[in-house]
Amino acid sequence: MQTVVFEVPYRPNENLAWDVRRDDRLVGQFPSRVDALRYAVHEAVHAGNEALTALVTVEGADGVRRLFGGDVKRPLEELPFGARPH
Repeated sequence: MQTVVFEVPYRPNENLAWDVRRDDRLVGQFPSRVDALRYAVHEAVHAGNEALTALVTVEGADGVRRLFGGDVKRPLEELPFGARPH
């Protein structure tokens, strides 16, 4: 079975949009990271329906890409770009 990987970065690109890549190819740009992640998960579900193994990875603030799981929850409130929780 073929595996496809969708990637969502931590920071936006130079146009302040979040890229989504499928197997290192740009497949979409979105106004927020949440929108990019929503799209990546949606596309991964469709790929799974086509008998492909689909993974979604999300880059953390430390630059490490981690496998996205369905148990991840959105923050209660959005932090300003670049802000860090105390």
